Amino acid sequence: MKKFLLSLCLLSSVAMAQFNDNLPYVPGQVLIQIDNNASITKVIEKNAFVNGVETRLASSKLVSKPANIWLLEFDEDAISHNEILTSLYKDPHVWIAQNNHIVEDRATTPNDPNFSQQWHHVNGNDADIDSDLAWDITTGGLTATGDTIVVCVLEGGGADWDHPDLIDNHWRNYNEIDGNGIDDDGNGYVDDFNGWNEPGNNDVINAGSHGTQVSGMIGAKGNNNSVVSGINWDVKIMQVQNGSIGSGSNPNEANVIAAYTYPLVMRQLYESSGGAQGAFVVATNASWGIDAADPNNAPLWCAFYDTLGHYGILNCGATTNSSLDVDAVGDLPTACASDYMIGITRTGNTDQMGGGYGATTIELGAPGISVVTTSNGGGSGSTTGTSFSSPLTAGVIALLYSAPCTSLAALSHADPKAAADQVRMALLNGVDPISSLNGITVTGGRLNAYNSVMEIVNNCSGTSCLTPWQVASSNVTDTQADLAWGGTGTSYNIQYRPTGSSTWMTATSSGTSTTISGLTACTEYEVQIQSVCTSATDTSSYTSSLIFTTDGCCEPPSTHDVTNITQTTADVNWSSVLAATTYNLRYKETAGASWTDVNGVSSPHNLTGLTGCTEYEVQIQTVCGATNTAFTTSYVFTTTGCGACLDMTYCTSEGASTADEWIESVVIADINNVSGDDDGYGDFTGVSTDLQHSTNYSITITPGYAGWAYNEYFNVWIDLNHDGDFSDADEHVYDAGGLNNSAVTGTINLPATSTLGLTKMRVSMMYNGAAGECEDDPNVFEFGEVEDYCVTIIEPVGVASYDEIGFTLYPNPTTGVFTVVSDDQNPLLLEIRNSLGQIVMSENVQNGQTIDASGLARGMYFVRIKNVDGKLGVQKLKLQ
Repeated sequence: MKKFLLSLCLLSSVAMAQFNDNLPYVPGQVLIQIDNNASITKVIEKNAFVNGVETRLASSKLVSKPANIWLLEFDEDAISHNEILTSLYKDPHVWIAQNNHIVEDRATTPNDPNFSQQWHHVNGNDADIDSDLAWDITTGGLTATGDTIVVCVLEGGGADWDHPDLIDNHWRNYNEIDGNGIDDDGNGYVDDFNGWNEPGNNDVINAGSHGTQVSGMIGAKGNNNSVVSGINWDVKIMQVQNGSIGSGSNPNEANVIAAYTYPLVMRQLYESSGGAQGAFVVATNASWGIDAADPNNAPLWCAFYDTLGHYGILNCGATTNSSLDVDAVGDLPTACASDYMIGITRTGNTDQMGGGYGATTIELGAPGISVVTTSNGGGSGSTTGTSFSSPLTAGVIALLYSAPCTSLAALSHADPKAAADQVRMALLNGVDPISSLNGITVTGGRLNAYNSVMEIVNNCSGTSCLTPWQVASSNVTDTQADLAWGGTGTSYNIQYRPTGSSTWMTATSSGTSTTISGLTACTEYEVQIQSVCTSATDTSSYTSSLIFTTDGCCEPPSTHDVTNITQTTADVNWSSVLAATTYNLRYKETAGASWTDVNGVSSPHNLTGLTGCTEYEVQIQTVCGATNTAFTTSYVFTTTGCGACLDMTYCTSEGASTADEWIESVVIADINNVSGDDDGYGDFTGVSTDLQHSTNYSITITPGYAGWAYNEYFNVWIDLNHDGDFSDADEHVYDAGGLNNSAVTGTINLPATSTLGLTKMRVSMMYNGAAGECEDDPNVFEFGEVEDYCVTIIEPVGVASYDEIGFTLYPNPTTGVFTVVSDDQNPLLLEIRNSLGQIVMSENVQNGQTIDASGLARGMYFVRIKNVDGKLGVQKLKLQ
């Protein structure tokens, strides 16, 4: 099994360190990393009781999908953090378990907003980073082979990326359609057009002043006659918000790991798509952390830097602003034992040193005392802190990737980790030695952009024949396969063979793609590719083997699903298998004990005779002559007929933020739902009640507040005609009529014309204004929440009939057959509904027509007649 790359060598010591954890953490929360093939549900079940005590352990969030890191919650009043961590470590599927630590900002207040000279670029005392000399070689932006370089700024409070000196360098995900509610690029993030707000689960980046200053150090637009210049004149800055620093809500460790996951996913996507999607992220910046923190207490956080480094991302961290020996007292993240976390302290315009230090943990210093950078409001100002030394260093890393060195640009795709290693060494080797850092930092020096750029240029191997990268197969049939790769060769040698064979077959290609043919069906092959550069003898090494299997194996279908679902029918579809002669299918109710077999079928196959509002599972088996495969796993689906609430697709409505207010509870009839904060939308369609039409019901909606009680507007809609929307005039069943900052109570009365059965009720609360029934624009519905429920509309108790048409049924009671007699001679729609309001029979009838309902179970039903004018009639019908 291939495990996701993380540094786990400290695991044995970490397990013990957990129990001496004196760092601030979120009570009742732990972070764990589990085996890629493990089930989080089973881990939770196994640790449901510890020493006879119920832990109430539950999954709160998948923090990082690539690393399989989960945030768990438990009852801290019932069991201690040490006890739950000890239990989790005993689970063989749990690699690491730790507390979810709280992270603090390290920013200092800008103290000189009128300071206008950026001494860190050019300084008479030569305490600068020689930006002007570096700019003679490159001003940033693109690699030598045309990749757009991206630096990810992780900030608690976001940044004013609309600042006139930042807007042109703001990174956007143009593979995502902004605001359409769809994950267009398939990266696992919906509508991540402007970056990612991890706690908000959206791309709304707040205009944090600290992040604006940080971003300007990296990439304030240069040479544009505006404000200031970053170390890169042209670079893309990816904004990722990991909390709400500066507004009272600091991020925690789960936020941090989830935030780092975004640039990781985007760099992975960039490489796997050949640059068509994702982002070429080369560096991240963290100008925050935890002073005097033992990194052994945060193994997941620290090990994540190794993962980022493996994919070519270097990470800069601002160490503590306090004069502390980080080697001795610790720090997060700058004391993490990873080559891919670069710890930085601050220096001034005479090379004086300030802030934390460490001979083994803090790699270098960089200007960060009274430096001038962008500030909120469109201007600039002077500020001090390691918070600004770190992004300056991250900006230099981006500048190094833009050096005129084709081999580095190619290596960044062929071996991203090796390229990151090369850039890191150029960064560290290029420092200016200064006495204030000698012996107390790894390099003993201060950042110098020009020296580091020259390290790249002087060590650039323009004649090196690079090994191809990103080898992939596609369009694999039983006899051939298409191959594609990246490379800088003039031609390529391809060798391939069945796995385990001692003999290679060979081919050549003048480009970075080819097709190999003459393959054997159902056979695993390995293929390797070699670059040929200036001559037949100037070649690279072969790539590692790409493994693929040709088609033609007798195997179950790789995919299957169910479409066109009705109350009684459904189409089962599956992918074809080349070796198949036919297929067998079996299905059953999920609650049923036995399968129904259907043999010798093809895709699609139509299932009939199903029961409405029932969950089924279906499996497919491939038949290859006399050989049958195993059945596929079950595809589960539910037939329609449950009612509009579950059958229909309704418009979305959602508040963008519940940081300050939310719907705390809803009470109506049998619904008494205390929901709390649901992050803007709560799906409570599993919570239901019966509502009789023509009957008054009291509804109470209670808001919840994080602090101050704000003014809210409350509305309720019910889809009375079951058509999948709330647009009809009478479906707006409750309007508070004004703003309230406490619970509201009103009366709902459903009209007699309401369609019986299960339908949807929507409850909406918006700050300082009334939201429409389908409002999901974050610029309009900025604060508040929506909750959806199911309600069943039934006839009032004691009401035997309702008649606008003039009709009757006879005989009634009946054993099953009855006749419809009506004053209306036009066609009528007849529906028979059970006591739950579910339609059990529906057909068009005429006056005097006989209906056979003998297939229905004995009991009481409602027969509903509707004419072409929309007039209704309802009569009870008893089957005996």
